[in-house]
Amino acid sequence: MGPVTPGPLARQFIQTLKPLAANGVKVVSYNILAPKYAGYNSYCPPQQLAWEYRRELVLQELSHYGADLVALQECDEAFYGAELGGWMAAAGMQGSFLPRPVGPVPGPTEGIAVMWRSEALELVQPPRSLLYSELGPEVAGLPAEAAGTLPWLKLRELGEGAVMALLRHRASGRLLVFCCTHLFWSPVFPDVKALQAALLCGEVAAYARQAAAQQGQAGKGGPAGVPVVLCGDFNSLAEKRIPDGFDPQLPEGGRLVSGVYSLLAGGALAPEHPDHPHSRVWQPGPLAPTVTPVGGEGAPRFPALALSSAGLRLGSLNALAFGREPPVTNRTAGFAGCLDYVWLSQPDLQVAAALALPYEDGGSPPLMGPAAAAAGAPAGEGAAAGEAGAGAQAGTWRDPLADVAMPAVPDERYASDHLAVGGEVVL
Repeated sequence: MGPVTPGPLARQFIQTLKPLAANGVKVVSYNILAPKYAGYNSYCPPQQLAWEYRRELVLQELSHYGADLVALQECDEAFYGAELGGWMAAAGMQGSFLPRPVGPVPGPTEGIAVMWRSEALELVQPPRSLLYSELGPEVAGLPAEAAGTLPWLKLRELGEGAVMALLRHRASGRLLVFCCTHLFWSPVFPDVKALQAALLCGEVAAYARQAAAQQGQAGKGGPAGVPVVLCGDFNSLAEKRIPDGFDPQLPEGGRLVSGVYSLLAGGALAPEHPDHPHSRVWQPGPLAPTVTPVGGEGAPRFPALALSSAGLRLGSLNALAFGREPPVTNRTAGFAGCLDYVWLSQPDLQVAAALALPYEDGGSPPLMGPAAAAAGAPAGEGAAAGEAGAGAQAGTWRDPLADVAMPAVPDERYASDHLAVGGEVVL
């Protein structure tokens, strides 16, 4: 028998900031496993894998969290327009959905969504949606010749994107940019994911600064212009310490922080990083038999230029609250790792509470177990905004697959192979 963990309805928001400020907003990000991808989770009994069973669990879990901001990934378009639409109406939520035009497998359309509670937040202008494949290198601060390289040609084939909304917090009058994304899934292409993240940062930063100027808030919202909450399944590990077929050699010290995480947490990704498109070697092989896009033969090498977060200073909610990233937010029969994040612009937003994880891994600092909750202070308290990723480095490492008491999901209680992440943030 596998490890016994609390069900999702037992997860609580554990206070990390005392006294709790009045301007708190609850946020949850959740990849709910679209029905057409559930066939990959064949370890789950068919009756529990059926969408008719899982959709009720999703709705129950969302109701339990009672978040003011909800970001969903792998949200089935029909579900968004029907059952979830009814739930949103009853819960006083509004939202915006972006379908993914090109997905990993054929079948019903799925995508990403942002939702906000109308009682707490007012939509200031129509939401903005974008596809990374339709953006040019200039959005990421790159020269035009980057568009002719193999990583960029691969990016042009994909359907990932982002949806963002400019909201006004009714109680405080403060503006907020709320954004959701779902980066490319394949571990063969960390360089393409890093490009997607750089494009995302360029668009979000421009949107936030434009919003600040239009609303007369320029210079009042930190480096971003307006505070930013950026959620999603980034399909990128905070750290890797065991070599595998995708990274057979780890950097000196035996620890690889993914390019996407390095970019978002540190503000830049150097061309020497193994996930940077300048460093990544594109060669067909058993793990990537179609790695070279059609028409990509003889393409120039990606320029040796750092990727940038476009001035965004971001901190991961979990790292800020726990002092490190949790080892597991995605758990299947053969994989366990942290792929899901809520990024907060710094120093605009503080973490007031964090959604407890449904397992304890024995690491240090603790992942908000009873002792940490009683202490009432975040393990990462005092970290500078520029050290947003430092919490992930400070903890005692545990093998996500072997050392963490989290069983493979979905199962009878969990609707997805991902765990919802989130917390309460203070404007």
